[in-house]
Amino acid sequence: MAKVTKRSKGGERQHPEPSVTNAPLAMTSNCILLININECEGRNLEGRERFVGVVATAEEALNVQRAAEDAFCDAASKLAAKLPLKNEARRRSRSAKAATS
Repeated sequence: MAKVTKRSKGGERQHPEPSVTNAPLAMTSNCILLININECEGRNLEGRERFVGVVATAEEALNVQRAAEDAFCDAASKLAAKLPLKNEARRRSRSAKAATS
């Protein structure tokens, strides 16, 4: 893990050394795929955006997981509510047949 930030003898703040996770891939909430920089050794990354983040605690991750699950359930119910009812599909089918007869 990263070292704790400390002040040097001259009063300057020393920044912690970042640690790197071993996860080879990650995906953002807006579905952008990220590849771990360790997987890109020797590759030309010029012009590529970089992402720097921190690993969430187990409690933070659980809170996000619960919120995401709630959001997915809400989105699924909204989508399902827009689907036609079974009886409605039958009525449309019968109406279309009657109109062509």
